Amino acid sequence: MHRYTLLFVFLLLSGLMINAQGTLKKDLPFLQKKAHLYQRWLDSKNLGSLLQVDSIHLAKNDLQLELFLKLTEPDPDRAAGTWRSLQNSFQPSPGAETLEASLFNTFVRFTEVSPDSANIQVYIPKGHTYNSCFYVWIWEENGLLKLIDKIDNCKSQTINVEVPIQNFSTSSTLTNTRINGKAVATDIFRAVQDFAREKYEVKKENCEGRHPKVLAPEEQTDYYLEFYVEDLCREVLIDEKQSLWCDIVESWWGPCNDMRRERLEFKINLNQGAQSFNLNIVITGKFGSGNYRPRTGWMDMDPDFEEAFLKPYAKEFQKQLKQYFLSIKP
Repeated sequence: MHRYTLLFVFLLLSGLMINAQGTLKKDLPFLQKKAHLYQRWLDSKNLGSLLQVDSIHLAKNDLQLELFLKLTEPDPDRAAGTWRSLQNSFQPSPGAETLEASLFNTFVRFTEVSPDSANIQVYIPKGHTYNSCFYVWIWEENGLLKLIDKIDNCKSQTINVEVPIQNFSTSSTLTNTRINGKAVATDIFRAVQDFAREKYEVKKENCEGRHPKVLAPEEQTDYYLEFYVEDLCREVLIDEKQSLWCDIVESWWGPCNDMRRERLEFKINLNQGAQSFNLNIVITGKFGSGNYRPRTGWMDMDPDFEEAFLKPYAKEFQKQLKQYFLSIKP
């Protein structure tokens, strides 16, 4: 009986909350027209050459209005300097409105939405996606402006893996036979990605709803490989546990997983020595919300996470990759 009472109260409150807030879906065309007005405001404040409106859209079941702004500087280091310069120039004296407050308050004023139904995300572009090394999120909660900013360099770990030359001296397991040149690099990189798919693209126990995928940009150089894996669960952050809320949901409705999503980024340079090839691998660890797949909100693993989790993980990855290459027969 107690369970049924809790279920009834939950459903009643959920319905009341949705009815009280209302969705913004029918107002979206009107709200999106405000993008041009907002850009004109940025221009009037001498911000438009560095900060531009990307899009306005809805999130969280059409209850949240999000404004995406992009910095025109593509390099993360210079973008961080640009952002700090904008902050300092916008608040010349103590007590003046901060850059973040002005951006948010103007967005709310132009769109006429409730402050707790709006947020702003600032990023820098990277091809057709976003550079996860820079991210600013601005919103309001209980009448107070909130801010999460990640504007420093990405945290990473670097490992080296020696690949025996004889493993690539014939075509018995790989396609090309040349010891030197682009063909061998292609084979080695293909082997690295095969290893990554075997390691990551598998269903993991207690990680419902996660579907990790190894993805690589279309453009690669002959001796450089870059790929990333996202939607991971308890891969680096092995101590993650789902919330009590998820435990309750599972007892009534079925599988639930709100453990933080993880993303791993790999940047690999290949060099040839006298007896082996050397892979210099930079591994960057990110994490994001467990409730939805982040678009730009992947956050760096801070120093505590890096030392306790990413550093030992990189060593284990190095060990496994070495064993994988040793298993390849020439």
